[in-house]
Amino acid sequence: MGYTITESAVQRAFKCFQEKKLAKAEKILGRELKKAPNDPDVLHLLGLINSERGDTLKALRLLKQAVSADEGKLHIKSNYATVLRQAGYVEESIGILKEVVRARPDSPQIINNLANALRLVGKLEEAIEYYRRALALLPTSAEIVNNLGSALKDLGDYKGALTCLNSALNIDPNNADIYNNLGVVCRCLNDSSHATSAFQAAVRIDPGFVLAQNNLGCALMAGGDRDGAINAFKNVLAVEPDNAEATHLLKALTQGSSDRAPDQYVADLFDEYAPTFEDSLVQKLEYKTPGKIREAVDAVMPQEGMFGNVLDLGCGTGLCGFEFKGISKKLFGVDLSPKMVEEASSKEVYDELHVGPIESYLEKCRVRFDLFIAADVFVYIGKLDQVFKAIAMTANDDALVVFSTELLGGAGIYKLLKTGRFAHSLPYVNSLAEENGFEAVSKFKTPLRKENNKWIEGMIYIFRLK
Repeated sequence: MGYTITESAVQRAFKCFQEKKLAKAEKILGRELKKAPNDPDVLHLLGLINSERGDTLKALRLLKQAVSADEGKLHIKSNYATVLRQAGYVEESIGILKEVVRARPDSPQIINNLANALRLVGKLEEAIEYYRRALALLPTSAEIVNNLGSALKDLGDYKGALTCLNSALNIDPNNADIYNNLGVVCRCLNDSSHATSAFQAAVRIDPGFVLAQNNLGCALMAGGDRDGAINAFKNVLAVEPDNAEATHLLKALTQGSSDRAPDQYVADLFDEYAPTFEDSLVQKLEYKTPGKIREAVDAVMPQEGMFGNVLDLGCGTGLCGFEFKGISKKLFGVDLSPKMVEEASSKEVYDELHVGPIESYLEKCRVRFDLFIAADVFVYIGKLDQVFKAIAMTANDDALVVFSTELLGGAGIYKLLKTGRFAHSLPYVNSLAEENGFEAVSKFKTPLRKENNKWIEGMIYIFRLK
């Protein structure tokens, strides 16, 4: 006759788990596991404890064993799928959760877990459908309403997201995560005042909420509150001393030096703005750099009137691609932001698109190019040495490189500005081009776009490989 786990032992361990007394919970469960090595409830709770500790591999092993011990315990399957999702096995997680939802169509939490996994892989419409199903079962869940609002934000439905998040706050007015999400949506709607207020509410509730502190710092920075922004970024670094974004922006505000903006910061920044990027940049900020670059290139066009392989560095949503498609036999694009690349792909002007840092792409690329374009890309890279070297290594004879920079006047080679972007001096760009075998073809000053109703002065350069 097999040993039966006493319900009280699992209950005691679960209570310890809820109270974050993980070692005590594990000790209780360890004793029980020796007596019944395949008890699904003990294995399940041990898996959750290890997941809480960050030992994902051990958690997955225990949870998988728990599922095998009793396939009928759907809550164990659901939690196993959640940990799979957190570990990056999202498609496997979705498959398990769909199976569980078919068996338990009345469980709002399991349906919510499925929607979370679908959202993670970008299946937003399907995720939103499941969030709505979960809410039909449990309309008072602030968590599910918050998740639905976040998914609508990802889809670009900012007004729908705003409605959801305000509803979530009516249910749970002391939820820092909801306030942070509300701030992000307000920022996307260019409502800087309400965005700042929402981020401030989030950090009042949870001062250690790094993401909200960072968002608050960015909001205060954009609003000109330098001291407030510095304080917010310092709060971030007090919790996460290695936070690259806060470190970079704090340097920008305190006249520090840096060689480039962190890749993840740039990717996250443009991922958020991708759905409204063109409307904001072209319509509100009067951005015309892609057209100016095309006009400059037209003036030095090769006799045949076409370029072979053309590479759009930092292609964004494809504004330059649209300008250059007609004079490119094959057009390539690369950008750090996956969502910007998605927008560019929808234009159907590129033959190939890639996500990642431009230097890494160039260093691995076997294609040779006849024209390189970089519109408002180098403003996020201070030290351009590696970029120029990589361009020269992948350039055909007589290849052109055309790009814009923010203009640094006075002494210096490049400088991190208080905006978090970089400006470059004319002598630095010229010397760097010459060192890498390029000769100047054209250069001129031009306003790049507006910021705070003032024009940002910049340069457009064209160099040719000698």
